[in-house]
Amino acid sequence: MEKYNIIIKTILFYLVLIIIVRLLGKREVGEISVFDLVIILILADIATIAINADWSIVLPSILSLFSLLILQKIFAYISLKFVKVRKILDYSPSIIMFENKLNINEMKRQAYTVEDFLFQARER
Repeated sequence: MEKYNIIIKTILFYLVLIIIVRLLGKREVGEISVFDLVIILILADIATIAINADWSIVLPSILSLFSLLILQKIFAYISLKFVKVRKILDYSPSIIMFENKLNINEMKRQAYTVEDFLFQARER
């Protein structure tokens, strides 16, 4: 019977997480910020705990998941309205190449190697 409980809870949390991630509004993994990644990792952790626990923790876990969704939406709204908050939550893009020259200092600051750059250039 325990096996069936785990299977049912896994399916339930799979569906809940799909809904929440879709409500986050990101279309591609490359579009997520560090803050979004942290939220997704926390969502996954809560779901994992709830899947392995009693049924009594399922509803509080789902409420926690939706609370995190609301929190993320609030932070997203605040970051849209306030530039200073946006700079804290989302890093500004780094210019690695400008006028056909690599910015080695910026690459060092980002821990981004020439090999990484060449790999991504070949992919494109």
